[in-house]
Amino acid sequence: MLEIRKYPILEIAQMLKTDKNIEMNRTTFRRLKNMGVVYKPIGRGTKAVLDIKEITEPFKVMCIIDYGYDPKTDFNDLAREICMIRRNRFYSAMNKTNKNTILKNELNENRISRYKVGRYDSKLIDDGVFVKNGTDDVYYRVNGSNVEKASKDEYMASKERMNELREKGLDNRTAAVQLHNENEGTIRSARSMMEIIDFVNPNVSELVRLAEDHCKRHDLSLMNRDESFS
Repeated sequence: MLEIRKYPILEIAQMLKTDKNIEMNRTTFRRLKNMGVVYKPIGRGTKAVLDIKEITEPFKVMCIIDYGYDPKTDFNDLAREICMIRRNRFYSAMNKTNKNTILKNELNENRISRYKVGRYDSKLIDDGVFVKNGTDDVYYRVNGSNVEKASKDEYMASKERMNELREKGLDNRTAAVQLHNENEGTIRSARSMMEIIDFVNPNVSELVRLAEDHCKRHDLSLMNRDESFS
């Protein structure tokens, strides 16, 4: 993680992967500015020193330097995804389609695609920020922007009712719509929930802390914290 101190410019350039650029200093300066880093250059050329004065977007800086995120990433969306998974186990158990529905209906985030949500989740798992916990079954009912806990019995009854409707000659889509109306929502199950591993990794703890701070400072909308599984 970048700190408030002096660095040889070559060290900073290596962090930002600009050290092979023919205009290393200029590219490094531009990258730092775009990351919200306030600095003072001392000296010139490859022997220059950068005195880091302020890091205005620490979450963004940590993602780029420590986790290799593309600087063009929408870091508001990424911070929100981390916080949503952290605070709501219903959300953490959803597939990307249902997550996208929640983001659009409850948070009014129409620009976020299913592909983007899935890509964030995959990288967070690959980077060891979250792990998939396959030990607990979670059942929940989704109705538009409303998500609530359901029981295993409700889920099994829903599956049996779906089979009954199919046997009566209804196609899958029509049966699903009727079942949704009967249950006042669609009852789903999930086993692979995404859970954070910050209790064993201080670096992850810092990333999550910065994500939460980023959401607060940028006033990003989040789902309510879920305590039903505590």
